[in-house]
Amino acid sequence: MARYSIEKLAHKTVVTDKGAVIGKVVDLICDELSGKMLSIIVEEMRGSEKAITRLLMRDSEGNLLLPYTTVSSIGDMVVVSEKLLQVYVATKRGS
Repeated sequence: MARYSIEKLAHKTVVTDKGAVIGKVVDLICDELSGKMLSIIVEEMRGSEKAITRLLMRDSEGNLLLPYTTVSSIGDMVVVSEKLLQVYVATKRGS
């Protein structure tokens, strides 16, 4: 499994696998014991709001908290799966 630091991910554009731009990475949330990434904190780009992002959790500054499990690839951009985001939202709504 590849390792990523905040320095490598910071300010990368986050897009969905359908091509919609969500925003830019501003920080990460990691498990202190395991070191595993839990969420990517994303500053949402104005005008890019999609129905799915309105239902996601946000931090105190209004940034999106994207579950790391929805990330499908990391390269020049961070790509998240719209389908996995929908499953995550549906699961959280049903909790």
